[in-house]
Amino acid sequence: MSHFFFDALEDGEDTPDNGGLEFGSLDTAEYEAARCAAESERDQLPKGQI
Repeated sequence: MSHFFFDALEDGEDTPDNGGLEFGSLDTAEYEAARCAAESERDQLPKGQI
């Protein structure tokens, strides 16, 4: 397993990922990064406006 770190940039503020996560492959890590980014952005949408 490989260890991956996912730093975040939100509103110009850098948030380092100090712990990281382990995944069995780069493909899995990329999938999880994309999924988490989409979920984070979805949570920023105004409620009831879609």
